[in-house]
Amino acid sequence: MSKEYILGMTGEKMLIDGCVKNDRACQQELYSRYCRKMLMVCQRYTRTMVDAEDILQEGFIKVFGHIGSFKGAAKLETWMTRIFINSALNHQRQKLYLFPMDAKATVVAAHDRARWPDV
Repeated sequence: MSKEYILGMTGEKMLIDGCVKNDRACQQELYSRYCRKMLMVCQRYTRTMVDAEDILQEGFIKVFGHIGSFKGAAKLETWMTRIFINSALNHQRQKLYLFPMDAKATVVAAHDRARWPDV
């Protein structure tokens, strides 16, 4: 292993330990390191930048709240990416519940059930 890799892993471990202890400087460093990458992940699941930024904020709140459960079995970036993807999917599910079912959709659904009763 290269010296830079070992130093990077040690630095990441110290960063995680600091975040577990709610050290604001460590949290800021973690945010600075990963905010651009995680914003790009969020943008893949949304249509607007505003929604992506909301998911980004929600995701970092989850990361900081659960970083103590990070076991190190995968890279920190991989663990965080999974959190942001799940946050984005949950955000999309919540938006679906906001749309009321209209009469036309109900008629179409009834028509589809008549055409394909086994589905």
